[in-house]
Order: sequence, then C-alpha cells, then structure tokens
Amino acid sequence: MLAPEIKEEVTGLVEIRQVFKVSKLGKIAGCMVLEGIVKKSASVRLLERTLLYWTGGLGSLKRFKG
Repeated sequence: MLAPEIKEEVTGLVEIRQVFKVSKLGKIAGCMVLEGIVKKSASVRLLERTLLYWTGGLGSLKRFKG
C-alpha cells in the first residue's frame, strides 16, 4: 500500500507585533495578518527567515477592532 501524499500550501502570512506572558498559559503572540487568511484549524509554523522555531496549531483567534 502506498503512503498518502502530503501537500502543504501557504494560506497566510502574519507578523508578530507583541508577545504576552500569561502565567497559566505560557506565551501568547499578538499578530497582524499581512497577506492571505489564517484559519484556526490550520497548522502553523513560526519562522525567522529560514530558522524554524515552533510548529503546531492555534489555540484561538481573536479579531482586533481598532
């Protein structure tokens, strides 16, 4: 049996504006979407240039109304 083919697609690009430290949760990143869309169900990679810092999912998404 063949292994399933995994396809990755970039759907959005965000910029981290501020990092908040919360005692019970750890760190929370305050981000601004620069391009595309960001979905809660999507996998996320935290990169700086080509260096991978973190891979995982989103805990929550909130909209800034400013």
